[in-house]
Amino acid sequence: MKNTVIAAPLTRRIDSAIEAAVVLAPVEQDQLARAKARHETRVLVLLSILLAILTLFPLAHTGFTTNDDTHIALITQPFGDAWAAAKRTGRLLYAVAGVIAHVPYLVDDNLYYQTIRLGSLAVTVFLFGFVVFRIFRSSGLAFLTVVFFFAFLTNSWQHNPLTSYPFLYNAGLCFFLVSLLLFHRFLAAPSWRLGVLSGMTFLMALFVSEIFVLYLVVFFALWLSVRPVEWSPKPRLAARKLLLLLPPAITAVIFVGVYFLFRMLHPATYDGTDLGGGKVEKILSVVWQYSLSAFPGHFAFSGIHEPLVSSFTPLGGPFATLFAELRAEWVVKAIIVGVLVAATLRARAGVLGRSRTGS
Repeated sequence: MKNTVIAAPLTRRIDSAIEAAVVLAPVEQDQLARAKARHETRVLVLLSILLAILTLFPLAHTGFTTNDDTHIALITQPFGDAWAAAKRTGRLLYAVAGVIAHVPYLVDDNLYYQTIRLGSLAVTVFLFGFVVFRIFRSSGLAFLTVVFFFAFLTNSWQHNPLTSYPFLYNAGLCFFLVSLLLFHRFLAAPSWRLGVLSGMTFLMALFVSEIFVLYLVVFFALWLSVRPVEWSPKPRLAARKLLLLLPPAITAVIFVGVYFLFRMLHPATYDGTDLGGGKVEKILSVVWQYSLSAFPGHFAFSGIHEPLVSSFTPLGGPFATLFAELRAEWVVKAIIVGVLVAATLRARAGVLGRSRTGS
């Protein structure tokens, strides 16, 4: 009887300890899972930084590659030269783009120049990833976007933001991406301030390059995804939703109108502003060439640069030349990209698996 009395409290204590352990076990497992996730995130971030360094560092040894870059670097009066270039070419945007193009040369220092050139490129890439994240609400997709950019970055040895016109076109793309972010917020919570800011940043992008006029389709697609039009049975509601397109639409109309008015007042004496004589087939040919050349490996297999390459090394076909010039950092980049993609897809698969099971 005495043993039974003593054992009862002990049994209750053991039961209480087991119950506490059962309650704490999921909490501890959750903490361990979070700690593991944080550790994996740090590793992925470090690998991403290493990938960016391996991609951008070799470009730090690149100097001027075009006559335009040399001319811009030697300008002593950027505002006056930009206005003169605008009148000579009939392109009003040069009055702004010419000044922006001079930013990398404000300080006569190579470190400053390379920081502005490569820093603006890195900011553009990560800003694009942030836009993908905000619009698609997917951190995995945004992360893969940045990874694939650094993995498949193509240096065509021609006019491109990697080797030519430092900062200028990166700044233009940044203006456009910021405008897109502001427009996305404007669609979610319309206000005149957001609309004006979105229009102003889009206008800055247009003053870097007229090509951004074609990007109106991106604003339209974003508007359509956030504010789908219901033509029936509420046409008034549909009309109000159409008004949300005014910020980019008004900006583009004003820019195009002022652009052609300036061109009438200052006829171009530069054939570089000619639209191929207005022939559609020539315009489509240029669009096709630029689109095709964006694919990785195009210049290695197209033979465009074969005379230049063959003057330094004998060619035995694209693959033979590729392996002959293979570098260790290329292999490391491939491994890093493979690890990052596998980790991202595995994490995404885990999220989808948990959502399907309801856990």
